[in-house]
Amino acid sequence: MANIEGLSDYVKKVFEACFSGTLSELKESVNRLLLADSPDLKDEIEKSNSKKRDEVILTSFELSALEYIRDSKQRCVSHIAAAGGNLEILNTLLTASPNLAHIEDENNENSLFYLIRSIITNSFESDMVSADKLDKSSSLEENRIDCLILLIGLCGINNMNKFGLSPLHVATELGSYQICKILLENNANVNVCSKSFNTPLSIAVIKSHTILVDLFLEHGADPNIISVEDKGDDNSDSDKSIPPPLVYCSSVGNTGLVKKLLENGADPNICDSQGWTPLHCASESGYLSVCKLLIEYNADANIVCKKKNAYILAVMNGHDKVAEYLKEFTNESDTFEFLHKSETENELNNNEVDCPTDELDFLRLHDSEELTDEEMEKIKRLVKETRDCGKELVGIEDYTNATNCYTKGLSLCPDLPEFNELKSILYSNRSFTNLKLKNLNQSLRDAKQAVKFNPEWSKAYLRLANVYKEKGETVDYLHNLFQAFVRDSKNSELKRRFQSEFNKHRKS
Repeated sequence: MANIEGLSDYVKKVFEACFSGTLSELKESVNRLLLADSPDLKDEIEKSNSKKRDEVILTSFELSALEYIRDSKQRCVSHIAAAGGNLEILNTLLTASPNLAHIEDENNENSLFYLIRSIITNSFESDMVSADKLDKSSSLEENRIDCLILLIGLCGINNMNKFGLSPLHVATELGSYQICKILLENNANVNVCSKSFNTPLSIAVIKSHTILVDLFLEHGADPNIISVEDKGDDNSDSDKSIPPPLVYCSSVGNTGLVKKLLENGADPNICDSQGWTPLHCASESGYLSVCKLLIEYNADANIVCKKKNAYILAVMNGHDKVAEYLKEFTNESDTFEFLHKSETENELNNNEVDCPTDELDFLRLHDSEELTDEEMEKIKRLVKETRDCGKELVGIEDYTNATNCYTKGLSLCPDLPEFNELKSILYSNRSFTNLKLKNLNQSLRDAKQAVKFNPEWSKAYLRLANVYKEKGETVDYLHNLFQAFVRDSKNSELKRRFQSEFNKHRKS
């Protein structure tokens, strides 16, 4: 069959028969192929088929042709029959020619890979099988499972394709509990490890297939296996390797899977290819519950990777609650108490912030008055007008008159909770103009008031930080810069500024 490329139409009919046809249809299609390729074989073919039999069998001529046929992806008839779940054809082919089970396509996949994908996805793509034939595959579920058992016995259940995937990896990725269970019951290696994809357990964790995680752990899956590329190989592409299951779960905050893996012997201090531990990953992402669970299972908070421990990672990413928790388990020399508490914070908590006497008198006056909704809206409108006037004056760098505008706006605000946000903005703006005018003490008082009236507003803390920076008070500067970052951790500019300033302090 030297010119098989010129016989594509005949080959296509053979593949279609393998996919969803009968044995008789396969026999007929392969005979047409043989005659098209070698017309002089007509007498021999007719002679071999002349014997009367109770059942259809493939002759030696036909089997030889079938063993030779490949499509453009190097798939043989066994691949196609497996993809179609065609038990009659597959059983006949493999009984007559068991070597077909070992033939691999261009991706080093044998027929077992094709059958697994076919059972789970019920789909197959080939330019050698027409669309209507693909749609009409009538393979029963029980037939496909029988095909699976047949191929497991012949193909090699732990073979890997060129991407490093075994049949169990493939079934796991597609999320089939049924197929994974059958493979394991037929001696599939639950800890088969791929350089690029690690173990089936790793894939189940990444895909959040909890039922498969349970299945693998029941069958002895080791959560601490690390692929060869992760074991300090300098030539490996470590950025693309899959992290150990516990590292991945911790990085995405899956507390349930973290607990399950730890209960089944996962090492709380296992590292990925770059040296990051589960605690590093959880703290960097701000998952407090995961951090607590890891510490409960003796995770070491003092492991350093790229000059950072878990506490530092929490700080540098604005996760103050995680940092506060980890501080207790981190070497004291590696923590920074001033980030968590400051004199400013004590003042605010105790309402000790200075306020000019004239403003206090006005606030007390308004506090004694009962305002209608209409009156309150009118006051808010006037306050916003003076605020906007101040902004315009800042735009032309007239900071003195801008300060006066903000002072006027504050004098209009009653001492009511509905005005707290406006007052915080006005004090923040006045802190800025006073800073420009080098009135540092007044600027500091205003910034503290801005925080007092809106303690969750990032910009108020940033104003406070800027004043302390101008005064040369590094500790209070970094504390308030951190507080600003904590309240706006998605702000990339603020994140860069804090990390840069914090790193400078760590080095000094």
